[in-house]
Amino acid sequence: MQQSTLDDGSASTALTSVADDPAVRARTQERLRKGLLPAARPRRIWAGQEADELCSVCDMVIGFGDILCEWLVDDGHQARMYPMCYDAFIAGMDSHCAA
Repeated sequence: MQQSTLDDGSASTALTSVADDPAVRARTQERLRKGLLPAARPRRIWAGQEADELCSVCDMVIGFGDILCEWLVDDGHQARMYPMCYDAFIAGMDSHCAA
């Protein structure tokens, strides 16, 4: 997450280039190896706004009004991720499956 200042002087927190962050990619790979992230690509995802849910990749709270991607995993649990963390998850999954 990166803190930035808007034109009106207020603060805004935004994800920037998370999918390209080596630490996020490494964490995604580790969680895939340990089975902490879904092992299959989602068949259908929803995007929306959520409050007080943890991102399955970065463990940051998805705050009120933040956009998230979510889907039902085959075991019935829900996976929730920031869109950029979802991108890192898909990239990590592609690397994980190729290994």
